[in-house]
Amino acid sequence: MNYSTNQARLLAAGWVFTGTGEALRHGGVLLRGNKILDVLPESAWRRLLESENLPHSHRPAAILSPGLFNLHTHLDYTDASSIYIQWQARQSGRPQNLFAWLKDLVSLARTWKAEDFRVSAEHGARELALAGVIHCADSSYTGEAARALAAIGLKGLVGLELFGLDEEKAAGNFESWLKRFTALEADPVIVKANQENRRITLTVAPHAPYTVAPALWQLARDFAQSRNLTVLAHLAESRQECAWLKVSPRLAGDHDAETQSLAGELDAYLEWISPPGTRPDLLKSLPFKEGGRSPTAHLAAHGLLDENLLAAHLVELSPEDIGQFATLGARAALCLRSNLTLGNNAAPAEALERAAIPYSLGTDSRASSPDLCPRAEAAYFNQKRQEPLTAAALHRLITLEAARVLAVDGHTGSLTAGKQADLAIFETTEDLADEEASYKQFFAASTRLKDLFVDGRQVVSDGELVFS
Repeated sequence: MNYSTNQARLLAAGWVFTGTGEALRHGGVLLRGNKILDVLPESAWRRLLESENLPHSHRPAAILSPGLFNLHTHLDYTDASSIYIQWQARQSGRPQNLFAWLKDLVSLARTWKAEDFRVSAEHGARELALAGVIHCADSSYTGEAARALAAIGLKGLVGLELFGLDEEKAAGNFESWLKRFTALEADPVIVKANQENRRITLTVAPHAPYTVAPALWQLARDFAQSRNLTVLAHLAESRQECAWLKVSPRLAGDHDAETQSLAGELDAYLEWISPPGTRPDLLKSLPFKEGGRSPTAHLAAHGLLDENLLAAHLVELSPEDIGQFATLGARAALCLRSNLTLGNNAAPAEALERAAIPYSLGTDSRASSPDLCPRAEAAYFNQKRQEPLTAAALHRLITLEAARVLAVDGHTGSLTAGKQADLAIFETTEDLADEEASYKQFFAASTRLKDLFVDGRQVVSDGELVFS
């Protein structure tokens, strides 16, 4: 049923999960335009229908939920899923390595034309919608992710990626990035989406401490602060990153063999990926590596770890790193399935919780993850925990808690009167009377999205995308 008018309408389901931890048996959500008017128990919405002739639907074998969030994607690389398949096939035969994987990804991407990136991002946006995602945080090499999300009608925080290790070229690199950002901001598809309702927020995404010099990152931070934007970045994803920052170019021989070997793997990757014109001595003369700090401490030392940062992965964190991260107010996006694919450790989620660090989940790209589905990521996340979350808390993690991480919980993330009508309806095998069984069904791989509404507009209807 495709509603597009401002007339009030009622959507009811076997279960309504509000995102706040409440579950209503045969609950209903009353909508008007792009807003939620009320969330009602069965007795209340049935009385309402007796007194008013409202458009309505009631699906007993369904779960109605806030739309889901995916807090770390790379939609540009959706069509690089063949790399994930190849890496899965050889997992038992050779050690996994982030930088060998990156080399595979970059080698493939170098064969793509602009049209290939556009189509790949569109495939990613479609996959998100069909997974019930209404909002994602994406780091985009080309900017096509922003166009794809806008075109399909989803919301997104899209960071245009920024690279540059040469501190002497920081100003020029940022100027070049800013030209690309300004052009993307003026793209008619994005302008139109934001005129209708602010759906796509563009920001800056300094890639990682091993690809962005502090001087360049500081320009990015200042730009984001001037616009009150969240900075997107990768941080502490691998042992190689930690070793690389620890090993001073002048004192490389002072470190143990394993540390030198790990740092050497990253150096070899950076030498391979460096663009033409890179100074031959660049990697041997990086001044910011003299501190021997962890990735987290490195950002903090340069004033780059703050409340405006949303950092993905955070696999390699010491207790001191966690304390510093919490004190400075940064936020986190964890991607456990991607980390597993690339032979990295799992992020210390329970330690983040004890430190009250805001976090939620992302999938990373289809080049390192089997899908872009937050439900599947959450199910895996809970399996790996020492103390699993309750089903309600796990659901809240990919709805309201994710909205809080993105600082958009004032208008989305839960089924609450006055918030935007961002909701997903999932089809279940039967009308389940038990709340725990219904949550289990919600996270089951067999459960499929039926309908998706973003700002009250239907994006998916009966399992198919709607194009307006």
